[in-house]
Amino acid sequence: MSDAGIHINLILALVNLLPIPPLDGGRMLVAALPYRLASWVARLEPYGMVIVLLLLFSGGLSMILWPLYALFRQFFLSLVGIGV
Repeated sequence: MSDAGIHINLILALVNLLPIPPLDGGRMLVAALPYRLASWVARLEPYGMVIVLLLLFSGGLSMILWPLYALFRQFFLSLVGIGV
């Protein structure tokens, strides 16, 4: 059960941190960029969910998330001494 909980929460956290404007990662990106670039990125917000869905259905989302997922999963499991 704990493995399933780690799996689901890690995927949700990584998806939420994608630098696409309606997600939290997009808001962090806008805050970190200079004004000109931030305003350009902020204008993508109405299309953000379409971008996420296109990434999901094209397989691009898994190509982005899988290496990050594997890295963070290994890190969290080693923290509790399970280490796979």
